[in-house]
Amino acid sequence: MQTALLSTEYCQHLARRAVSSVNMNTYETADNKYVTVNGVAYAYRQFGVPNSIPLVMCNHFRSTIDQWDPKLVNALCASRTVVLVDYPGTGRSNGQAPTSFADTAHSIISTIQAIGLREVDVLGLSIGGCIAQLVALNSPPGLVRRLILCGTRGSGAAPGTAPADYSNVKILADAITLDQQREAYLRTFYPLHPRGRARGLQVWERMAAGRSDRMDYLGREGTANQLQCMKYWGKPRNEREESWSRLQNLTIPVLVANGSNDVLVPTVNSWMLYKQLPNAQLHLFPDSGHGFLNEWAEMFARLVCAFLESEEGAYGGEVKAVSHL
Repeated sequence: MQTALLSTEYCQHLARRAVSSVNMNTYETADNKYVTVNGVAYAYRQFGVPNSIPLVMCNHFRSTIDQWDPKLVNALCASRTVVLVDYPGTGRSNGQAPTSFADTAHSIISTIQAIGLREVDVLGLSIGGCIAQLVALNSPPGLVRRLILCGTRGSGAAPGTAPADYSNVKILADAITLDQQREAYLRTFYPLHPRGRARGLQVWERMAAGRSDRMDYLGREGTANQLQCMKYWGKPRNEREESWSRLQNLTIPVLVANGSNDVLVPTVNSWMLYKQLPNAQLHLFPDSGHGFLNEWAEMFARLVCAFLESEEGAYGGEVKAVSHL
């Protein structure tokens, strides 16, 4: 195994690449759009640099397209098109929240196709990473070009993996009021020391100020359905719901990333994903947890852009890249 680090200068070049367009929006200004598939109206936003391969971002537990960090998303959309989608029964999308990640992934695939995208890159955080795996595995050949898995795990209970910490999941699931949601978010996404809490609070405030039309987190019924999704992820009922055994045959380039101490989805799962995938990179960010991509927003965005744009993103299973920043 060899260690490969991306050039800082190259990452900065990609992240700062300016492409002027009067149609370019940001996280704060992008319009809410809707596309109807099989009677379900899916809410989405499509913005950033046009004429690029879109990056579809899959939301974390209970979240909507309004719970992304504007600092991160704007750093990404400075060099590419970004697409945010509300799952069925979540945020502005109607319908019922699915009870399996396979059904959620199917809704993302249907939305991608309905808005006319022929090739995409996919990023998923937390349960969004579970969904992103199934988007890549269950979609038609050629639809997903590259995959980014953040703070997530494969399906089932393979040796060496660790289940999500249900006590922390319950903290998030039970948070109803705004104060409870903020405290749950800070406690489970960021380090518990004062610096970690301060950084997490900055992210929370950025999200709160990002949109004047911000939607709340998923309600009790939808949350119960997402918890059911987690149950089936731990014990898949069929191949469509399962990812672990199929990941070894997923040949597209994959970037696996996490914080050094994720208390929601233990960091060891990122290492195990990296080992299971034949064409993967693994990057761990120091002194951070589940919310690492927000704490390190600019650096993570540079990493993502470099990974998506580099012609050396595929290693053919011979060389895999590991970095611990």
